[in-house]
Amino acid sequence: MEHLHAASWLGGIGFTMSLFIAALALNGAHEDMLAKIGILSASAAAAIIGSLLLCSCTKQPAQILKNQQDPHKT
Repeated sequence: MEHLHAASWLGGIGFTMSLFIAALALNGAHEDMLAKIGILSASAAAAIIGSLLLCSCTKQPAQILKNQQDPHKT
């Protein structure tokens, strides 16, 4: 279940359609630039958070497997 949560964060990376819609919807150059900054910032945040969550998810099964192979080591 943790992998699904992490992968859903990675879904926020898809910003190309948002840039296209913002370009069509906004007339002013200033508003268009603010929209681009917001979209790219949100995309970068989603990529960073999703990557960190996936890295934390993949470390746990490796530790479980390691403990199952040699349960007497601490």
